Amino acid sequence: MVTQRCGSDSGDDGEWQRQRQRRRWRQKGGIGCNPMDLTKSELERLTRVFTQKIHDLIGIRTDVLAPDMGTNAQTMAWILDEYTKFLGHSPAVITGKPINLGGSLGRDAATGLGVVFATEALLADYGESISKMKFAIQGFGNVGSWAAKDNVVDVKAKFVIEAANYPPDPKADEILSKKGVVVLPDIYANAGGVTVSYFEWVQNIQGFMWAEEKVNHELEKYMRRAFHEIKAMCSTHATLLRGWEA
Repeated sequence: MVTQRCGSDSGDDGEWQRQRQRRRWRQKGGIGCNPMDLTKSELERLTRVFTQKIHDLIGIRTDVLAPDMGTNAQTMAWILDEYTKFLGHSPAVITGKPINLGGSLGRDAATGLGVVFATEALLADYGESISKMKFAIQGFGNVGSWAAKDNVVDVKAKFVIEAANYPPDPKADEILSKKGVVVLPDIYANAGGVTVSYFEWVQNIQGFMWAEEKVNHELEKYMRRAFHEIKAMCSTHATLLRGWEA
């Protein structure tokens, strides 16, 4: 079970810092367990105890939590409720919450929609249109990833968009680059979720809710702007999109 922390201290290396907004540093932390093996009651108790242990380390202007692997809106609601017992009601300390607890419209779809906006920005840079491309949306779990790990030499795609967290094997990444395949790194491509978590935090701080259309519009604007900033930096430093030397 993993939560993201948007804090004031950087736990990321320079690679990560270059490819996501510097407004708030991102870190990750969690509990070594498989939520699927727990009952709802067990998961709730675990989440609440976890919150008790970290409540004095998080806050609306220090560390703000966001959902990640093994967590969802319900998990965030438990954390908020437990945090409230210690330091009072403060919706901005948690993002990815249910709408009725101060969550943001569009948050549940934000990661996938961000991938679309990132893909559109990349294709436009190469004079391509998303409407004219063929796509293979591919996902591998632990079993599938091992079954396909040797297939990289057969990849015919011109572009690979990393919607998951660092999906390629490092050697596969190198092979793709040598073949001229353009790889759009995960740290940018799947940043839609954490970006809208930032929007949720802003809404909570300001005390009002944006319409879903505004959330999506702002997300598109941020993703496109970030892509152009990354491209400019790649040009300046003669690197590939991941930051490696070209």
